[in-house]
Amino acid sequence: MQRFVPYLWVLSLCTLLSVTACGSNETADETASGGLPRTEVLTFETMTLALNTQFLRGEMGPSAQIWGEWFLPTTMAERFPAAILMHGSTGVQNFHRQWASDLNQVGIAAFVVDSFTPPGVATTTTLPRLIDAYQALAFLTHHPRIDASRIALIGWSQGGAVSLYAGMRRFQAMYGPANAAFVAYVGIYAACNFTVLDETQHDGRPMRMFHGTADTQALIGPCRDDVARLQQTGLDITLTELPDVHHRYDDPEIPTTGITVGPSSGHCTFLESPNHQLVNEETGQAPTDADPCVVPTGVFQYNLSTHQYLRQNPLP
Repeated sequence: MQRFVPYLWVLSLCTLLSVTACGSNETADETASGGLPRTEVLTFETMTLALNTQFLRGEMGPSAQIWGEWFLPTTMAERFPAAILMHGSTGVQNFHRQWASDLNQVGIAAFVVDSFTPPGVATTTTLPRLIDAYQALAFLTHHPRIDASRIALIGWSQGGAVSLYAGMRRFQAMYGPANAAFVAYVGIYAACNFTVLDETQHDGRPMRMFHGTADTQALIGPCRDDVARLQQTGLDITLTELPDVHHRYDDPEIPTTGITVGPSSGHCTFLESPNHQLVNEETGQAPTDADPCVVPTGVFQYNLSTHQYLRQNPLP
């Protein structure tokens, strides 16, 4: 996996978690502690909601057992800092596991949460996945090998939106664990096209965002706006812009396999109304796949020369 730019967020996470094993001029492979990481699948209980609006209204839903892939460093330390990894809208991919393994190389345990595959899951929408992140945090807090005071949240794309909003005090009060908190948040090409009420009321924990300027699936513009609003409140938040870099830039399989996307709402803007209804800013109504801003399902191939995704099937 290329480290030309993506490894920046690992270095940032090392700083946020006070990990000294990685240096600014090293790669994960060079800082390896020796041996393969220990991996297993761990199940935990969460609550599943079908709609973003249900989440915004603080509704309760049925419980569900979901799981995460657990990657533990092989060093002899008694307790480790940890990162909870939230996948994007296409589910857990090999590159998430690779990053989990790489985090192990610098002494950080990793828990790759699978929000979509387990039976009984009722949603693939964005905001209800915060509940999975909060429940994973509560679960890891009691793990005997984890330093509960040093657990960070990392998310990619749709999961990046989970990282962006998990620090909101309102959502923490509604669904978060009472005796646990994330120490930092990292959003990687996050979907920032949601504007919700009280979004500037944050827990104050630092946030780091990394986004390609050429991203046409999760646009960087809304992330710039979010960061500017939160910086005005004094929050320690930064956005690292990666010039001419596209979506899923850290997935080495994309250049050869392409990616199936859609219906994609990355070009839409969603607002929370005073009655906690999530609406499309363009229509003023509840979002649907027929909204003008939604891009129909398509298969995109990555062009190594232009560093862009090209649609393989024409629009209807």
